[in-house]
Amino acid sequence: MPAPVVEDFLYQRKDVQDQAKQQAKTALREKNKSEWQCDLEIVGNTRIVAGVTFDVIGFGEHDGKYIATTVTHSLEDGYTTKIQGHRALEGY
Repeated sequence: MPAPVVEDFLYQRKDVQDQAKQQAKTALREKNKSEWQCDLEIVGNTRIVAGVTFDVIGFGEHDGKYIATTVTHSLEDGYTTKIQGHRALEGY
């Protein structure tokens, strides 16, 4: 009967290792979300709201797809849209 105890231990150990790997990936993803942030002010655009993705082009290594986290529309000094966001993560 010792064999099932060893098998149970190995199965539980693998499960703990899998959970630890998933927790580490989740923590890394959360840290990487704030690695590339942006603050932009553009000509007013009603299609830009929090949660939408947009492409940044023409800024070299900063080019890429970003996610708008905070968007503010203003009518002072003409219609403008201010966007705060972070780069969309790929490869997860």
